[in-house]
Amino acid sequence: MAIPESFLDDLVNRSDIMEVVSGYVRLTKPSGANMFGLCPFHGEKTPSFAVNPERQMYKCFGCGKGGGVINFIMEIENVPYRDAVEILARRAGLTVPESGASDDYAEKRRRMLDMNRDAARHFYKLLSSPIGGAARDYLVMRGISKEIVTRFGIGVAPDSWTLLLDAMLKKGYTSQELLEAGLVRRKGGSGNDGGGRGSGGKDGSGNESSGKDSVGNEGGGKDSGGNEGGGKESSWKESRGTYDVFRNRLMFPVIDVRGGVIGFSGRILGDGEPKYLNSPETLVFNKSRNLFALNIAKKSKAGMLILAEGNIDVVSLHQAGFDCAVASLGTSLTAEQVKLMSHYTEKAVIAFDSDEAGKRAALRAIPLLEKTGMSVKVVDMGASKDPDEFLKKHGSDSFKTLIGRSDNHIAYRLQTIKNDCDLSSDEGRLFYLNAATMLLSELGSKPEREIYSARVAETAGISPGSVLAEVDRKLKVKTAKQRKDFEKKVTRPTAAALGADRAQREKNVYSAVAEEGVVRCLVLDPMLMRTASELGFSAEEFTSPFLAKVYGMLQRRISEARDVKEAFILSELDPGEASRLTGILDKPEALPNSERTIRDYIEKIRAEKFKAGVPDTDLLLEIKKYREKKDIGGI
Repeated sequence: MAIPESFLDDLVNRSDIMEVVSGYVRLTKPSGANMFGLCPFHGEKTPSFAVNPERQMYKCFGCGKGGGVINFIMEIENVPYRDAVEILARRAGLTVPESGASDDYAEKRRRMLDMNRDAARHFYKLLSSPIGGAARDYLVMRGISKEIVTRFGIGVAPDSWTLLLDAMLKKGYTSQELLEAGLVRRKGGSGNDGGGRGSGGKDGSGNESSGKDSVGNEGGGKDSGGNEGGGKESSWKESRGTYDVFRNRLMFPVIDVRGGVIGFSGRILGDGEPKYLNSPETLVFNKSRNLFALNIAKKSKAGMLILAEGNIDVVSLHQAGFDCAVASLGTSLTAEQVKLMSHYTEKAVIAFDSDEAGKRAALRAIPLLEKTGMSVKVVDMGASKDPDEFLKKHGSDSFKTLIGRSDNHIAYRLQTIKNDCDLSSDEGRLFYLNAATMLLSELGSKPEREIYSARVAETAGISPGSVLAEVDRKLKVKTAKQRKDFEKKVTRPTAAALGADRAQREKNVYSAVAEEGVVRCLVLDPMLMRTASELGFSAEEFTSPFLAKVYGMLQRRISEARDVKEAFILSELDPGEASRLTGILDKPEALPNSERTIRDYIEKIRAEKFKAGVPDTDLLLEIKKYREKKDIGGI
């Protein structure tokens, strides 16, 4: 039986290509997003071997070899796929499931979830025990109710080196299992310092809890370790080699939409660093693919999701009656998190902090949310620094009113541009007009462009017609460039565009270049698979068997809500295929209008099929529709 795909994805995720390649190649020459070195696969004096840490792939511009981390090990060690996986697994401290034993991997995940649940119960019980007094006082000071503490399963990790370790060992878990779950750490080992803006968020408040918590436990009684703890223990315990990661922290279990405890977020009680600590990446926890409190918010009848920065803001919002609040987990909002949100709502409300960092985070989040088709609004809390502070000052009714009159993302972005300009000077007005009209030229709806052009004109003190004319001019320039780039790609392909190897050249180079474009578009924006599906596009329409195979891989992964970043796709290919796909993915692909771009590529593929004389009534109708619909951006 093949190695489980979930294991391979986890292995690739844990195997940073920069660290792996650096063990074989000296990378010393940075250039753009890449690091360069002398290629290990052919002799050269000038570095042409590039590693891209963001895309997690390598490519030699001399010999053409390329791929992901598994492909690199296969090539450099001259070993088959399974052996390369074994090498990387040993490096990452993992065990590859034996052939025919893929259930072992699933069992390991199940046991880790059980262990996290037991740890959550341990923390929750300690909150009601004598050693939870300081945490209870802190929660009372912050004003979080007993009901909310129970709902979220909030607990405490006392200032003790091995309280959790001892409790989990008594339950039958091993030190190695606790290490892999990120609950304990070995002396001298590295941990995960969470924090920043996200689910370690800011800080919180509340009362001692009672009743059943969100992980199915009743509060009260002694701690599950059977002792009172409290205060720092003598250093001899630390010297035992393994100690608790979370100490002297208010603990928030992170629960996925299926109800499993996948990790933790801890806020320090008192002074110290790091202020916020999140679980590391594990078999069950990937912070970029989960959202704090979505397990509760998914049941909301509010018809929207409120996106806050921190878990304490989320807790405060839920207490105030906004049970649709969620937060990212110690990271900037990711495409995977946005996709997850889109499964449960068509409306997103951004309620980030009012500081400059919060505003920048909102501006980064807007295009990600908009790509999914969600309507986006942004809350401006004025003098209040965050939702928690606003609710304490003004109450839930005022926050509800604030959401109702909040700007949509276009108005918010225009206001942000205005705030950066001195409109009392001609230079400031010109800067504002240039930035604002550039923004409006990106809008797909002509009525929207007209409405917001009038608003910009009023702000700048000029005629609406002048603003709209400038918006239309920029839109036409952008559209013309997009069309020119597309025509250049699909009407004038060269031999180099399809690789130097004659065996790799396709029967129809015009269609093949468009097929490459479809693949690049889907890797850059997986949501475009929806557009391809709406057009009835399938792998059978590819003239290139190799590209049809890659399209099928992308289609399968997207349907299973799995990652389609370069590193994960390349991990499924042999070195020759990986080198070929790397060359395709390395070509530039701008997506100013991503849906239009993939439509153009599909149109070209079908037009080439039509020219080849393939009879297809449905295809003829599609081509006719495309030719009648040449407008771009609603002009």
